[in-house]
Amino acid sequence: MGSMLAFPIFLVSYSNASWHAQAKVLAWICVVPALFFSYYAAATYIPIARSALRDGRTNRRPKASSGT
Repeated sequence: MGSMLAFPIFLVSYSNASWHAQAKVLAWICVVPALFFSYYAAATYIPIARSALRDGRTNRRPKASSGT
C-alpha cells in the first residue's frame, strides 16, 4: 500500500509543483516502511513455502508400475 501511494507522490516531487520538496520527503516516508514490511514478509514466507514444498514431496506416493 505504501509503495502504491509513494509512486504518484514521487512523480509530483519531480514536477514544477510548489510543494515538490515536501512531496519528496512524504514519498520517502511512505516507501521506506513499505519496503521494510515487504522484505520482512518475504523473509517469513520463504521458509514456510520451502517447508510446505518439502512436506508435499515427501508425502507424494510413487506411481505403481504395471509390470508389463
